[in-house]
Amino acid sequence: MNNFLKLLLVLNNYSHDFASAFFLTSALLLFLLKKDLKNPNFPREIKIKIFRVLSKIGIYSLFWIIFAGIIRTLFFKSFELKESIKKGEVSILIFKHIIFFIVTIFGIFFWKKMRKEISKKD
Repeated sequence: MNNFLKLLLVLNNYSHDFASAFFLTSALLLFLLKKDLKNPNFPREIKIKIFRVLSKIGIYSLFWIIFAGIIRTLFFKSFELKESIKKGEVSILIFKHIIFFIVTIFGIFFWKKMRKEISKKD
């Protein structure tokens, strides 16, 4: 594997991790604001604006997680796994991916639930 391809894979993997962090952060912010967003005294326009901004961040992040994740998966054995084996980090890597997968699934379900609640008229 040449150095330019390695560089592209490192950039892809970092961008994948950043997208995961953005998704997690936007879902966490939505979760933390849940009580305020359910409050009938909270202005509806602001509720919608907050939800839209966090949703855009979450959706773009999720698309990038999928796109960059496909690339990451294709080169996983020849690139990331070898380094993890050398460093003895395979179990940590597996654990990280399981946690992020679970968080992503829960984030998607939470988003759907919040969208229904935000859509309701106060």
